[in-house]
Amino acid sequence: KLEVFNKLLIKKSSLLQCIFSTLIFQMLLTTLVFRHVHQNPATYKNILEKNTVMVILLFFVIQIALIFAMTTMDITFASRFIIFIIFSIIEGLFLGASMVYVPKDIIMSALVSTVAIFATFLVVGMFIVYLGIDLGWMGIYLFLGLLGLIITRIVSSIMKPDEPRSKYSTIFGLLLFSVFILYDTNNILLKYSTTGVDCIRGALDYYLDLVNIFVQSVDSN
Repeated sequence: KLEVFNKLLIKKSSLLQCIFSTLIFQMLLTTLVFRHVHQNPATYKNILEKNTVMVILLFFVIQIALIFAMTTMDITFASRFIIFIIFSIIEGLFLGASMVYVPKDIIMSALVSTVAIFATFLVVGMFIVYLGIDLGWMGIYLFLGLLGLIITRIVSSIMKPDEPRSKYSTIFGLLLFSVFILYDTNNILLKYSTTGVDCIRGALDYYLDLVNIFVQSVDSN
């Protein structure tokens, strides 16, 4: 098993290098934008407070459109990378504007937790691949879990605040996106090819896992 796993890692080495270099760059970009917004909250806070629903809807529409462009359109790697840059900047702006009231110590604590969770589940995900286990069957269940989490969040935003429901939702979100790391690692090592589109797709998979775990970690504090 070890010999087979080593051969797999060697075969996927260029893909993994592309994925993680892209991921690190985009996460740094999002972090810089987030930091700028958090240090200059007045403008962004006013925009979000006055047009909350519109901004959130616009954000999701743009986010989905950019994800579609990055992963399905027949374009060059450079074009996908540029779209990813735009996506990362928008993500940083939205996260920063939505967390202007969150203290810096909570943000740092959530950041540390996010890195720890990602590293732990990445290692576990690689060990699962080492064992030769294909997690492809989990895709539909993770999608249903994500759909349930989204519906729960929408209902919670409409109804009056409920601390126990919010707590359980946050815990579920953390578990869900942690398992997504296992699933994405499995896909990258067993199914993705060494191509530009799979490099961007793999980096985007991990990027979304990290962002969502960070958001859930902030909520848990």
